[in-house]
Amino acid sequence: MPQVRAWSLVRRVYALVRGVGRKRLAVAVVMVVAQGLAQVVGVTSIFPFLQIATDPASFRGSRLATWLPVAGWSDRELLLGSGLTCIGLLFTSNMISLAAIVTRARYVQGVATHLRKRLVRDVLAQPYSFFLETNSSEVYQRVQVEVQQFAGQILMPLLN
Repeated sequence: MPQVRAWSLVRRVYALVRGVGRKRLAVAVVMVVAQGLAQVVGVTSIFPFLQIATDPASFRGSRLATWLPVAGWSDRELLLGSGLTCIGLLFTSNMISLAAIVTRARYVQGVATHLRKRLVRDVLAQPYSFFLETNSSEVYQRVQVEVQQFAGQILMPLLN
């Protein structure tokens, strides 16, 4: 039963964010996937380094060592090379994560702005009698709060 509700929620959220653009949503989703893959690569790059640091001879006998041109390297050069490679991969992974976070945040704020404009436009389209009976500053405040809650508590977690 919870899966049906989750898909229903995703469909309703998609209907709301569709006005901002499918291309921007696709870019945000691709960046989230790239972030996940980059984190996996960054973390797994530590394992060969640790193997070289603990037992360089066992690394030289592994399949990974046969693919790499490290046959003439000393243990120190091998450790330094794997350490620098590991640092480079972790740095690249962090840069991809940063780009994904920025892309996701910009998309969520764009959706929030779009929804705010749409809701305020709908409020302003109400007849004059609506404004005589309702405090418009309260309505505007409610629109702001509701949209921010949607963006921060529903949309952002869906993109994580």
